[in-house]
Amino acid sequence: MNLPLARPGARKEAILSLVPQCRLGAEIGADHGLISAHLLRENRCGHMVVSDISAASLAKARRLFLLHGLTARAALRVADGLDALCGLAEKPAAVVIAGMGAQSIAGILARGSEAWDGTAFVLQPNPDPPYLRRWLAAHGFAIEAERLAFEGGRYYVAMRARRGASDYTPKELLLGPCLLRDKPALWQPYLRWRRDCLRAARDTGPQTAWIEEEMAEEAGDGPDRL
Repeated sequence: MNLPLARPGARKEAILSLVPQCRLGAEIGADHGLISAHLLRENRCGHMVVSDISAASLAKARRLFLLHGLTARAALRVADGLDALCGLAEKPAAVVIAGMGAQSIAGILARGSEAWDGTAFVLQPNPDPPYLRRWLAAHGFAIEAERLAFEGGRYYVAMRARRGASDYTPKELLLGPCLLRDKPALWQPYLRWRRDCLRAARDTGPQTAWIEEEMAEEAGDGPDRL
């Protein structure tokens, strides 16, 4: 019997929304495996490679898949980062790396030995998305989609990136090229939160000015509004 899965919170919903439908996906640093379980249950991914550096953490995922009848579609591997994907006959079309620091995610990508052309990397840095955007741009990745989520009193940014050329302005690296373009429903409260964080850190440089500029444009006070 397939029991109902626990509903993902807003942060995980943002991550799930960025994963393209594919035959094989992977989750690096899966811990309890809830993201992978939802991708399998929703048939977003036909099969998943589910990995974590901790065997104890991966055991939680194994129990979850067993409980929900998903074991046959999940290959669980104790491994460090993208080492989990070594030796696969098929390259995953989507790889999720979420809930880690931006520098940790960048380090995992940097240590990957494959070219990864065409693979969609769904990344959720926690915190410091600007650092990860800068790293991606400097290492041959283009950001093709971003999502905002609010959960537990704070904002989260998820993004999808692939190998490709990119040319971002400093403002786009700070706030997100896709978020600046799409201006999602959470955009204004997110901007206020980002501005308040910078003020608390006594950062009164160009970053605060860029945020306030964007807030003014959204409010109708920008130079192009009458």
